Amino acid sequence: MRVIVDRIENGYAVCELENGSFQTFPMSELPAGCLEGSVLIWEDSAWKLDLSAEIGRKEKVQHLLDSLFEN
Repeated sequence: MRVIVDRIENGYAVCELENGSFQTFPMSELPAGCLEGSVLIWEDSAWKLDLSAEIGRKEKVQHLLDSLFEN
């Protein structure tokens, strides 16, 4: 399973699931360094950061922003 951290509120991460729904997880259950926008995968009975997916998402968003503001 892959989730994206949408926001962090009061010690909980509100995450978007692959099906578009949202679920909260205690930050204590997530890996160190987890921030808003982090991509997490469930692997070996634990959440792990998926840095390559996160970088890909950020590049895609940056490309969209760049195309919006081209003159």
